Amino acid sequence: MSITFLNENNTFANNVVPPKENRMTKLEMLQSELLPLITAKRGESYLNHICLGEFTSMPGVIGCFEYNNDWFLYINDDRMPNTMFNGPYSAEKCLFALAVRLNVYKELMKYEFTEDERKIYRENIFSSFDEIDKYYEEKVGVSYISPRSDQVKYKYYKSHIGSGVLRRDGLRVELLSKAGEWEERRDLLTKFIGGDCDLDEIPEELAMVIADERKAKTRS
Repeated sequence: MSITFLNENNTFANNVVPPKENRMTKLEMLQSELLPLITAKRGESYLNHICLGEFTSMPGVIGCFEYNNDWFLYINDDRMPNTMFNGPYSAEKCLFALAVRLNVYKELMKYEFTEDERKIYRENIFSSFDEIDKYYEEKVGVSYISPRSDQVKYKYYKSHIGSGVLRRDGLRVELLSKAGEWEERRDLLTKFIGGDCDLDEIPEELAMVIADERKAKTRS
């Protein structure tokens, strides 16, 4: 995944492809274009609320990630019941969408939306990865394969007493550590045997929020 530097005629300067080591990845482009603007407008501490290139369920974060070779922005707002996803965009137009959300778009008008992209910004709102996959299913048809299809399908649980959080896939059981990491615990499989289980099933999103909170406490 990389971009190249073009001249005004949209051809390589001197018709030579830049060496691989001199090309900027799309993530590096997003970082170099957006982060200095955010720092200048809101201060360096606000960068703690920005996550470029990957998804996190941490509250108060705005960011973007690549999915199906497209880019989506997302917002974790405490005032909303679910994460808000918006897209799909190219990396450059996702940058502009983020800039609009963060009110630093005036410096990035070279990436301004077309009318079709403006419609995506207004109308393509999703509240889960399942909804994003459904969007692609409607576009591609039955041949669509989600990037998440090869992921392990865990169910998540929280203990009635204390702060224990577990996840299970078949015979594999993992416990969420105080540092926010999942650790395999075969001895806890017995908790799921018999009818006297002291665990409540919880949404994956809630488990990820708890994990992110524990990671944040470990870093602080």
